Amino acid sequence: MARSLERFREPKGRLDHRPLLKELGVQSWYDAHALRSSLSAEVNLRKLGLFLYRTRLTPASLVELAKHRPDELRDLLIAYASYLHSLKKLDSYLAKTLKGVRDWLLFNNVDFRQFPKLRRAYQAESLSRERMPTPEQLRLILGALSPRGRVCALLMAHSGLRPGTLGNDGGSDGLTLADLPELRTGGSRPRFDLPEGHTAFLIQVPSRLSKTAQGYVTFGTPEAADAILSYLGERQTAGDKLTPASPLVALTSLGARNTEGKDVGSFVTTKSVVLGIRKALQSVCPEGVRWRPYVLRSYCSTQLLIGRMDHDTREAILGHDLGVSGRYNLRKRLADHVIEAMRTEYERAMGALLTARGAEERRSTDDFVRLLLQGLGLPEDADLSQMSEKERVTLAEQLSKRLGPGNEKTASVATEPSSLPRSNLLRVPPVQRIVSLEEVPRLLEQGWSAVMPLDGQHVILQAPPTGQSI
Repeated sequence: MARSLERFREPKGRLDHRPLLKELGVQSWYDAHALRSSLSAEVNLRKLGLFLYRTRLTPASLVELAKHRPDELRDLLIAYASYLHSLKKLDSYLAKTLKGVRDWLLFNNVDFRQFPKLRRAYQAESLSRERMPTPEQLRLILGALSPRGRVCALLMAHSGLRPGTLGNDGGSDGLTLADLPELRTGGSRPRFDLPEGHTAFLIQVPSRLSKTAQGYVTFGTPEAADAILSYLGERQTAGDKLTPASPLVALTSLGARNTEGKDVGSFVTTKSVVLGIRKALQSVCPEGVRWRPYVLRSYCSTQLLIGRMDHDTREAILGHDLGVSGRYNLRKRLADHVIEAMRTEYERAMGALLTARGAEERRSTDDFVRLLLQGLGLPEDADLSQMSEKERVTLAEQLSKRLGPGNEKTASVATEPSSLPRSNLLRVPPVQRIVSLEEVPRLLEQGWSAVMPLDGQHVILQAPPTGQSI
């Protein structure tokens, strides 16, 4: 082990790998990777540079060693693995470092096959302490973020977007307002103009921002819509003129401070998106748990699974490679009816994505709407958006009668059948009444059950099956 310590060295601080690009062939190797991903090119350069620094080799001497003295390189790599183990580095870390070495050798037509065999190279040991945040924990994370950070986090956690779609590595491209086709910025304040009966908004990710180089669609929740509208409104107030070409997430005084050489209103970088979220995660992360920014994408996938979204739709809106069957179905240019079917599927599972407060508010709203539908003799799952204009007028008149003067204290919420078309009617549900708090104990003893509180003074109670009255 003493020989290993003498043979290798550790950098003091962060290494600058850019000088490596002046070495013969390295710039060409870097450019070959950058054609597909500039981020991958940077990561591979760092991997190779760190290995060369530790082993005191150069790019050319590494190739020479692999070509003419492969056994010597094999022994060096084994010693290198033992050295990193002595530093408590994981096999997964070592495998990633050696990947850069292997890639450089292959680029130089050297097919070296004597890399050390690592037992736990792909067991993701560093992620063993990572746990999926709960909706309540996501709410705390959002509370620790700036307006811009909340938009980024919600688009990752609710829409499954990668950070690189919001702003690429160089901050030269990202999602624009035009990629949210239902967003309107022409008036005094931004707003979403959604299809009737829908609550989720559409996001179109262009192929240039997709990891699979295939454009795809995903959707956003009302919670994410509120965060976006609030953020855009603040940008407008600060003097930002919003156009379809404006970045969805931009460099502003509301965001991070990495504005060197860039104008306010330009795209953010992937790094700035990730750093902001990482700080918020660290500030609220429970003891003994590890969270990375990408855990928000995992949250999206897991919660949609809990919400029982079908596999192909879930993979499609996460921007994953769908394989052969997916390319035949959800990787084509999607017709409008297919997008609407995906939107409906997303809305069905959307409740699992919402934070604890958002989910509670949505449940309260759903309960209230269900209660009104019961009171009017309609099925609880009646789709109001599918009613004719005449049916809506009739429904509004009945609702007005229920809520009119003199009915607020003791009127039955469910009385006579509705005058709507017979196809929409159910049996009249058991009687529900609005009562004062003083009357609740007596009625509960008689078999009535609480439905929901209205305010600090009144409660809605459900009659027992025998139909007792007050």
